[in-house]
Amino acid sequence: MSYGGSTWKEAYRSLSTTRRIPETSYTSSTVFASPSKYRFQNSGNRTAYLKLSKNYAVDYRGVWSLVNHSQNCHTKSVTSSSFYDAHRRYLEVKVCLQNTKSGYGCIVIPDIRRIRFVTVNEEKCYTSCGCDDTSCDDCAPSFPIVKHGQWAPKVLHRTRFNGCDCKEKDVGSNEISLHPLECVVLSIHVSCPPEMVYETDVLSTLSSIQVPVVPSTGWQVKQSECSLRTSFATAFFLPEELVWEYYTQLPGGCLSLVDRSRLIPV
Repeated sequence: MSYGGSTWKEAYRSLSTTRRIPETSYTSSTVFASPSKYRFQNSGNRTAYLKLSKNYAVDYRGVWSLVNHSQNCHTKSVTSSSFYDAHRRYLEVKVCLQNTKSGYGCIVIPDIRRIRFVTVNEEKCYTSCGCDDTSCDDCAPSFPIVKHGQWAPKVLHRTRFNGCDCKEKDVGSNEISLHPLECVVLSIHVSCPPEMVYETDVLSTLSSIQVPVVPSTGWQVKQSECSLRTSFATAFFLPEELVWEYYTQLPGGCLSLVDRSRLIPV
């Protein structure tokens, strides 16, 4: 049951459909969003399973999200003289993207500024109206990403096709191409409602991350194909009861991270 099934066959299926985040120096902390969802059995054990989609390239687009934690687990605030809205709060997340297959050519993220952090209600809105752009007035995001200034999306780490690990300071054109097995780690700041003071407030509200992706069977993707073939790769956030496994509440209303590597199973 610890591995997701009552038999070895079920456990193997569960593990094989649970995509693991690439191991880098930037992805060693807790993963709060992944391509797998979690469901609970009556015994309390959780089973990971992959939510299948009608999108045609869903099997080779990996998306994961981590949090760049603050010392007191608070979201960031800014002063009134800052370039950003002083009435909002901000959370820095690390988003890892990978082309998880060894074939099928490359995939393209045409504009990382179109990555959207979605709540349950917003998922219903996107499904009902069929829009694929956050500029839709009816689907204005509650957690828009910061697109400009010092908190604009940045590339923290990139593993290239030739096996060379490279670091880049900025995104440039905001378009990223991933050849087979390549991955990239992004730093993205999310704008949050003012009442969300703690990281847990944000993590327990978000439902998923949706990343625009253009798949291709070749190494090059024509611009005319991008607008026609753009779909969204999705990562799902942990439910609130699992989020609290990684935090503990201290006296005085303070939060602290739980170092689960030091916990001894009983």
